[in-house]
Amino acid sequence: MRRLRKERDLTQKDIAEIFKMSESAISMYERNQREPSFEQVKEFADYFHVSVDWLMGRSESRNDIDYTQAQKNERMIKETEALLYDPDVQFIARSKQEMSPEAFRKLMELTKLAKELVVNETSKDNQNGK
Repeated sequence: MRRLRKERDLTQKDIAEIFKMSESAISMYERNQREPSFEQVKEFADYFHVSVDWLMGRSESRNDIDYTQAQKNERMIKETEALLYDPDVQFIARSKQEMSPEAFRKLMELTKLAKELVVNETSKDNQNGK
């Protein structure tokens, strides 16, 4: 735990305040003079984004899951949900059933062109540091 605390430039006092426990308890945990409860171990693991097994010295892998990927997945889910409720998307979905195949093909061509435009503009913005 000392290693994780120092990686974040936190003091034992900081950790004690975060977890609402005494500074001496944190000190004893770090010196292996006292063991935290399993609930406390889970709280420490969640806070430091490491697995309980790693924190307990039972695994070489810090994370059982890739938190960065999990955050990306969560963001993608939220964006997809927002898109599903977008009135324009709902209009297109409803209209597809009423459109002729030719009209739908033209709509998809326009969509493809719009996508290319967005990709190109995003690429330009990234190159210009925006």
